[in-house]
Amino acid sequence: MKELNDIQVRVLGCLMEKKETTPDQYPLTLNALRNACNQKSSRSPVTNYSEGDVGHALRELESLGLVSEAWGSRVARYEHKVPQVLGLHSPGMALMATLMLRGPQTLGELKNHSHRMHAFDDLDDVQYAVQKLATHEPPLVIALPRLAGLKEERFAHLLSGEPDIAQYESLARKANAPAAGPSLARKNISSGSPYESVVGFSRAVRVGNTVVVSGTGPIGPEGETVGHGDIATQMRRCLQISIAALEELGGCRQDVIRTRTYLRHREDWEAASHVHGEFFSEIRPASTMLQVASMIDPDWLVETEMDAIIGSGAD
Repeated sequence: MKELNDIQVRVLGCLMEKKETTPDQYPLTLNALRNACNQKSSRSPVTNYSEGDVGHALRELESLGLVSEAWGSRVARYEHKVPQVLGLHSPGMALMATLMLRGPQTLGELKNHSHRMHAFDDLDDVQYAVQKLATHEPPLVIALPRLAGLKEERFAHLLSGEPDIAQYESLARKANAPAAGPSLARKNISSGSPYESVVGFSRAVRVGNTVVVSGTGPIGPEGETVGHGDIATQMRRCLQISIAALEELGGCRQDVIRTRTYLRHREDWEAASHVHGEFFSEIRPASTMLQVASMIDPDWLVETEMDAIIGSGAD
C-alpha cells in the first residue's frame, strides 16, 4: 500500500475513531471531519487543518480505496474502508486508530486510550493484538527502541513508513526530562464556551499531577443538549466530555480518584449509577451523588465533576 502523509493519516484515523465512538453521527460530513482532525483532546500533534486540506486528503484517500462517499444524504458524508482494504477487525482497528491519532504508545497507553473503541481485557490482550498488527502483511506496527530511563517500550504505526527514530528519541527525551525543581506549573484548557471569560472558568485545570474537571453537562458537539429526557445518555455524555478533558491534560480514565454527580430527579440515581459503573467499575474512585433543585439548563437531568491524579492509575 502507498505510504500516507500526515494529514491522510489524521483524516483516516478520525473516521476510524468516530465510527466507533459516535456512531449516530457517522458517516461524517466534511465539517465534522475537520473538527475531529483539529480537536484539542486525544490528538498529537494538535493541528489546524482547513476544510480544503481535509477535502484534498479525502480525495486522495478515495483514490486509494481507503475512503468512500456515503450516499443517501443531502450533505456529502464520508466513511472509511479500512477493514476491506487491510482486513482488520475491531481490536486492530482500535489500536491503529489510537496510534494514528496520538503517536507512539506503550501497551498501557494503548489499552487506556482505545477503550471507547474496543474493550481489551488486560495488557496481554493488547500485546496479542499488537503482535498481530506487527506480523500483518504488510506490517502495520513496529516496536520502537526502548529509551534509557523508560521502562516500557512504545509502538508506532507504519502507514507512513518507518518512523524517524532520531526524532522520536529527541521528543521522548524532552517529554521525560526531569524538571529543574518541584513543578506546580498550572495549565488550563478551554471548552470554547463564550462564557468562560465572562464567568471566569476553565473546562479543566492541571496543577502538578492533579487535574480538576469543571462541572460538565450533557452538551453535544454543536453546543446542544443531548439525550432529552434520557438520564443514561446524558450521564454517559457528561463522563465522555470530562474524560476527554482529562486526556487533553495528559491523564486517563484510570487516573480518576473522585467523581461528583448532581441529579435533578432522585429516581434517576440507579440509571446514572449503572452508567458510572460502565466507566469506573474497575477503578472505583471516591464518588458522591446528590439531588439538586434545578439545573442551569432546564433540559439537563445531570451534571458531573471529576478529579484525577495523573499516574495514579498506571498499570
